[in-house]
Order: sequence, then structure tokens, then C-alpha cells
Amino acid sequence: MFPGLLQTRNYASALFSTRLSDDASISALLDFRRDRHRILTDPNPPQYVSIINESVFRHQVGDEAVMREQIRRVGEVARWDHVHVRVLPVSAGAHLGLAGSFVLMSLRPPGSLTVSVLELFAKSVFVDDEDQVAEHAAVFNRILDASLDETASLRFIDAIAS
Repeated sequence: MFPGLLQTRNYASALFSTRLSDDASISALLDFRRDRHRILTDPNPPQYVSIINESVFRHQVGDEAVMREQIRRVGEVARWDHVHVRVLPVSAGAHLGLAGSFVLMSLRPPGSLTVSVLELFAKSVFVDDEDQVAEHAAVFNRILDASLDETASLRFIDAIAS
């Protein structure tokens, strides 16, 4: 799935409705997600690097309109100066990122603390052990090296969106 910070409300709603039947819970999660998105539009936003597997762009969530809106949103946000989206082509083969998604966060000031967040079905697990975080950073860098560069990633996103 697309990273939470890049998800449109309709895409997130389609995802949540596959796991939850309670409309109030879905609405609360959507509101929380909307509030989280504000970090990317703050006056002093963080640098954000996202690697998205090519298959995510092809795996339909919701109807065609939901997917089109979602992919166009990723293409739009990927053009912001502080957002860097890279597409990992399926031709890159097997990699440790297939085991599950994770997020590396470096808290400000830079170098003060880096944590890895493992995103699971019902919760997120924060890892602050320096050795484990270093392993996750190494995996991230290997996956980044296998990804399309930013220009090629944008061309891919634009082609899929049209």
C-alpha cells in the first residue's frame, strides 16, 4: 500500500473499510491520518524520502477513480522540494523490504535520535536500539540504490496516472 503520509482520504477509506466495519472507527482513523498529513505542509517540513514498490501502483484499492486520484496525488507531492519519491521496480527482484514496511525517522536536530518504525496491521512498533536501527538504515539504502532515480520515478508515476 502507499505510505500513510501520501494516502488520499478515499484511498485510506477503501483500505480501512477492508479491515473495519465500524464507520465511526474509520472516520476517526481518517481524521487522524488527515492531521498527520499536515507535517508535510508545515512551514518548516521535514525531508521525506519514500520508496514505493511498483506493484503498489498496480494493486487496485477502491475503484479506478480512487486509484487515479491516489497516483496523481503521489505525483503531485513528489514534486515538492522536501519530498522525494522513488519507485522500486519489480525487476529489482527480492529484497528485505518485502518482509514488511518500515519508516526511519531522524528527530531534530539532525543526528539527535534516529528510530525505525515497523508498520504492522494493527499497530506500529518503534525500534530505538542503535544496532537494529543501523540494520534498517542499511536495508533502506540498499533498496534506495535498487530504485529508479527521482526523474525516472516521476516519469513512471506520470505514465501510470494518465
